[in-house]
Amino acid sequence: MGGEQQVHIKGVIGGLGAYILWGVLPIYWKLLSAFKPEVILTFRIVHACVFLGLIALFSKKLLPMLVIFKDKKKLLLVSTSSILITLNWFVYIWSVNHAYIVEASLGYFINPLISVAFGVFFLKERVTRSLIGSIFFILIGVGIMTISYGQIPWIALILAFSFASYGFVKKLTKLDGQTGLTLETILLALPAAGYLIYASLTTGLTVRTPTAGTLVLSLLAGIITAIPLLLFGYAAQKLSLGMLGFIQYISPTIQLAVGVLIYGESFTTRHIVTFSCIWIGIIIYSVPQFIAQHKLNMSKSVIDRA
Repeated sequence: MGGEQQVHIKGVIGGLGAYILWGVLPIYWKLLSAFKPEVILTFRIVHACVFLGLIALFSKKLLPMLVIFKDKKKLLLVSTSSILITLNWFVYIWSVNHAYIVEASLGYFINPLISVAFGVFFLKERVTRSLIGSIFFILIGVGIMTISYGQIPWIALILAFSFASYGFVKKLTKLDGQTGLTLETILLALPAAGYLIYASLTTGLTVRTPTAGTLVLSLLAGIITAIPLLLFGYAAQKLSLGMLGFIQYISPTIQLAVGVLIYGESFTTRHIVTFSCIWIGIIIYSVPQFIAQHKLNMSKSVIDRA
C-alpha cells in the first residue's frame, strides 16, 4: 500500500471518527439533562478552554496563539466566531434536552448547503446547476415542514445558519481549527465561569438533583467537545473537500437515528417528506462534487506515475 493511500485511509478514519462522535453526542447531552442547558453550555466552554489550553501549553503553542489577539481584525473575527458557536452550542443542547433531536438533525443536513450558498453570495464562488437544484429541494423540504407544523422550524434554521456563519467567519479568520477553537474558548471562558459562579450562588445550576455519575460526566465536557474537532482538523488536512463533504452527512444521520430509535421522538409522514427532499438536494449537489474530485485524484495519480 502506497504512502499516499495510507494517508488517505488515516484521513478517512479521522473524518469518520469525528462525524460518528458528533452523531452520538446527543446521548452525552441527555445524560447531563439534570443541569440547565445554559449550565451545560458553560461547562462545555470552561472545560474545553482548560483542555485545549493545556494542549497548547504543552505543545508550546499557547503564547503564539495569544499574540494573535494583538491583531484587531483577527480579534474581531475570533470574537464574532465565538458568539456564533456559543449560539449554536446552546440551541443544540437546548433542543436535545427538550426532545427536538430530529429537528436539530435537520439543521445539520441543511447546514453544508447553506455554507456553499454563503460562498456563492459572499465570496463570489461559482454557481452550479447542482447547487441551484439542491437549494430548491431544501426550500421545498423546509416549506413542507413549515406548513405542516404551522410554524417555522426555527431550531433547524438557527443551527444551520449559525454553524454556516461560524464556518464563513472561520474562513475569513484563516486560523487552523485548534488555534481558532482555543482562542474562542479563551474569550468565552471568563463570562462562562462568571455565570457558573452566579448560578451556583443562586441555586440555578440544575433542574433536578444530579447523580454522582452525572457530576463526573460533566467534567468531561471539554474533552467531548475537543476530540471530534481535533479529529476533524486532522481529516481536513488529509482529505479532499469533496470526500470530507460526502461523509459529513454521517453525523446528522446518526443524530436522527438516536432521536427516533433511542429517545422515541416522533418521525411522521411530514418528517419523511421533508427529509426526503433534503436528501434529494444533498445527492444532487454532493454526487457530482464527489465524482469530479475522484476524477481529479485519478488524473493526479496517473501524472505521478508517469
